[in-house]
Amino acid sequence: MADASSPLYDSTRPQFFIAGREHEELARDAQSLEIEEDGCGLKRLRLSLGAIGPQRGVPDETLLYLDGRILDYGTEIQVSMGPHAQSRTVFKGRLSSLALSATQGSVPEVRICAEDALMDFRMTRRFKTYENLRDAEIAEQLASEHGLRAAADAEGPTHALVQQWNQTDLAFLRERAQRIGAQLWIDDGTLHFSSRTQRAASAPRLTLVQGNELLALEISADLAHQRSSVHASGYDEIAKAQIDESAQASDIAGEAAGHRHGIEVLERAFGTRDSYRVNDVPFAGEQAQSWARAALQARARSFVQVRGITTGSPTMTVGATLELQRVGALFEGGDYIVTQLRHQYDTSSGFRTQFCAERCYLGNAT
Repeated sequence: MADASSPLYDSTRPQFFIAGREHEELARDAQSLEIEEDGCGLKRLRLSLGAIGPQRGVPDETLLYLDGRILDYGTEIQVSMGPHAQSRTVFKGRLSSLALSATQGSVPEVRICAEDALMDFRMTRRFKTYENLRDAEIAEQLASEHGLRAAADAEGPTHALVQQWNQTDLAFLRERAQRIGAQLWIDDGTLHFSSRTQRAASAPRLTLVQGNELLALEISADLAHQRSSVHASGYDEIAKAQIDESAQASDIAGEAAGHRHGIEVLERAFGTRDSYRVNDVPFAGEQAQSWARAALQARARSFVQVRGITTGSPTMTVGATLELQRVGALFEGGDYIVTQLRHQYDTSSGFRTQFCAERCYLGNAT
């Protein structure tokens, strides 16, 4: 909700820090800025700068930002957004791309791309075997390899053997996270490998009012991907027995808190519908149960989906909990978890935040 203590008028221009030092000329010349993140990790920045202007010691205007003095490959760039008295760092990473765009009749633009510290994971490929470790412990090992601290507290089974076979560290960790319903992100030099619930517990909580700071939204509740249960089957070589584990509505009922979740609505409207995981083969019952539960929860949580645009919400992050107001009884209320986010700035609209969020249940229509 809008803060009554916020100034009526304030600049929406982002602040840019290069190697820890603010460069106001970047804010002056910024034509557009996009910062994106999701639950899979790797926050990304795209920035377009007007590239013609004055330069100290040069009598005429000249082409800017391509001489390596301010912007160069590997340069650390940090961006803060929001009212300057309440601004928040929304990106910290290193520059990985420089480009020039010049069209007759238009101001030339220098365009840069940067990524957060998970870029190193994306660019490192390994052949490695892990034995008798949980996925969180594998994440801790890889964080150490990259000189990062780790906060890896996602629950999951212990694997007798896991192979990283010609995969980047980022692709490998994303795969491990997806199987147990964990999320991956970097914050202040720490690699996080946690469940969505754990992430939401420490993330911001925001209230958005349609017609106020919530400029546009689209909400849908879709049964297309809802299933009554998810089964995972395999063979336990040690016990010499078949594995057949499943996840049911009880694995999401706690999050629904007594409301109508997608599985309940599905079964009332169309009856029981089951799903089977066949691309992954578990070798232990604990492993199968964890994978089935993660798959069912991912489906159930996506029952109600929101896409929205706000007037600029610098405190919003992936994992933040939203309460939506003035959106109708079916969709009113809280427990929406942000899954994708884009902070953006341009010279025509100023600061805007686009987001996707989801929750597992409907509100009461009456």
